[in-house]
Amino acid sequence: MKRQKKIMAVLMAALMFAGISTGCGKKFDAKAYMQEYLNASYKQQFTEFCKLSEQTEDEAKKVYEENIDKVTEEMMNVEGQEFSDELVEKYQNLVQTMFSSAKYNVVSAEEDKDGNFVAKVEVEPLLVLDDFEEKVTEASEEYLTDLTEKLLAGEEQPDEATIYEDIMTIVYDILNEKLSAPEYGEKETVEVQISKKDNVYTPEIEDLENLDKVVFNMHK
Repeated sequence: MKRQKKIMAVLMAALMFAGISTGCGKKFDAKAYMQEYLNASYKQQFTEFCKLSEQTEDEAKKVYEENIDKVTEEMMNVEGQEFSDELVEKYQNLVQTMFSSAKYNVVSAEEDKDGNFVAKVEVEPLLVLDDFEEKVTEASEEYLTDLTEKLLAGEEQPDEATIYEDIMTIVYDILNEKLSAPEYGEKETVEVQISKKDNVYTPEIEDLENLDKVVFNMHK
């Protein structure tokens, strides 16, 4: 199912928020920084993160919202098709719910000889995409069977835009239902390096992307 692969490919909460400076003898709490970085990325909890970083809450919120829009646009990217504002808003809320459903906890952050840190993040993978393909295939087949019966009964065939809107609504309904009672997998530990450059600490984007894959159970 191409739609499942599309969702799995774009469902990334990894954001490049501002790093944290350690000038003027300021001590860096890597464990707290990593925890609040993730809270801002997944949970829209910006206050504590902004206290630790040099980013304002408005700036952090803008980065988060731009990412929600980007992920939503990619999830709904069907060549040549436009969807209703109502459905787009539903998908935006769906993406936010997916992100906020993430379960993680930074358990430690150890400094290496170069002054970088390696944070260990304990994750319970969200299983929302498990059996997703089967459910979408089944629901789509039911929709097409029903549509065929209506056409044979003499009803007018809907235009292409309406059919795509209906199919994307089916996808939304399945994901939304699964998120209403989310299930999680066994705990796993993911390492994220927090690199120091010019006295500024920033998590490595590749590690954040790998963390996303584990959070949304896309790594197996």
